Amino acid sequence: MFNLLRSMAITNLRKNRALYVPFALATIMVTVVLYVTNALAATPEFAHLEGGSAMAKTLGFGFVIVQIVSLVVILYANAFVMKPCQRIRFIRDSRS
Repeated sequence: MFNLLRSMAITNLRKNRALYVPFALATIMVTVVLYVTNALAATPEFAHLEGGSAMAKTLGFGFVIVQIVSLVVILYANAFVMKPCQRIRFIRDSRS
């Protein structure tokens, strides 16, 4: 049973590659940007630099902004992927 479901999932991913690849790339890029921004904001070495506390505060604020932008990008990419699925669901419901 599990092998059947796995093969069906893999077949679906291959057939709909044009939908899922942009979503996967957007998700990966957003994750990388969030991780890098968070790593820079949480660096303790900034305390030893001149103006380091201001830089840490600015990066902390920037991290919040990046999170908001990331949420918008992920929701947009998800809507892009779900649009064909909603059409298929509408067609299935109209047949019943």
